[in-house]
Amino acid sequence: MAAEILELHFAERVGLETPLIWVEHYPERAYGRERVPEEFDLVRFERSIPVDVYVGGRWRRSLGEPQWKCLSKGELDQFTR
Repeated sequence: MAAEILELHFAERVGLETPLIWVEHYPERAYGRERVPEEFDLVRFERSIPVDVYVGGRWRRSLGEPQWKCLSKGELDQFTR
């Protein structure tokens, strides 16, 4: 999905050395009686140019295998400066 969003909304960034900063955000939520705090993950990809892959019975665009790194709110704020 990241590759498809990159091509659709940020086509000028395709192929750049750092094509995309992808941050997944999970808001604070209830899990049973517990509250799970807000979370942020930085996601990095293997490549900067999307390729076609066959996944789940259909062809999709892909940037390769993602790698996740948990971010604190303070680390996330550094990206917006």
